[in-house]
Amino acid sequence: MSHSSITIIRADWRLYEKTLKSVRVEVFVDEQGIPAHIENDRMDFDAFHFLVRDGQHAIGCGRLHKNGKVSRMAILEEYRRENIGSQLLEFIHDYAKENSILELNLTAQTTAKHFYQRAGYEIDGELFKVAGVEHIPMRLSLSDNNPNEFRPALRYPQPYGELALHLANKANRYLRIYSQQLDHDVFDIAAFADAVSSLSRRSRHSDIKILINDSSTIIKRGHRLLDLSRRLSSFIKIQKISSHPEVTADTFMVKDLDGVIYSPAQPDRLGFYEPASRASSQKFIDKFDLLWSKSQPDPELRQLRL
Repeated sequence: MSHSSITIIRADWRLYEKTLKSVRVEVFVDEQGIPAHIENDRMDFDAFHFLVRDGQHAIGCGRLHKNGKVSRMAILEEYRRENIGSQLLEFIHDYAKENSILELNLTAQTTAKHFYQRAGYEIDGELFKVAGVEHIPMRLSLSDNNPNEFRPALRYPQPYGELALHLANKANRYLRIYSQQLDHDVFDIAAFADAVSSLSRRSRHSDIKILINDSSTIIKRGHRLLDLSRRLSSFIKIQKISSHPEVTADTFMVKDLDGVIYSPAQPDRLGFYEPASRASSQKFIDKFDLLWSKSQPDPELRQLRL
């Protein structure tokens, strides 16, 4: 299905209440079985509203509160899988930034968790249920971490970790990670593990390679990516390289063939982030592939019982 007349507008609740409610009732009440009194939470008058239309037909909506909470994201069923939800979320993000709302939060239905992770949101709490439907708290900082722009002078571990998560969520097939000890602050978080797990299941051609220098820390403390590599060994491989002229204490990750994030070993130097550069990425791919060819599986990792 192709729709060439999709528009998104900021919708005044006083003028568009009936239209916005019609979308929400169809999606949340009729389709998902959410009780009407829960859907109608009486928080609409103080929120910013957004309406998606195909021509003059209302097909989606969203809501943003002044405290940064995003809610009531809904797209009619026949319009899903067409990237319209992503366009709506991007529109809301732009509006938030224009109004100096830089810290966003939401409670996502677990079925929509990966949709929000691809937009840069991180899990920020434990699962809970609303009307029998599982939800998970998530958050996003819009301060200065635009995931679609080149970032020089990048600090580690943050915002390096947030941007690395964005790359992992955007990967379609390949992910190459080089880290001395697979730092827990960046790579051993639930959202990052979820992104890697999703990539491994996305295609039978998915290929995730992780190269480390020292396995003692992840063996001692455990690691989410190590757990995944044991369960999904056909797609996720961890190998170790102890010595080679090209071995450094830098940390980098490459997404597919065109996205790279890098942090140098020297504490007085800063890294960079290039989400769409084949030239920069190729340099790191070449280095990674060379080191990978000289590496080997670590028997201690294979013997670990998970």
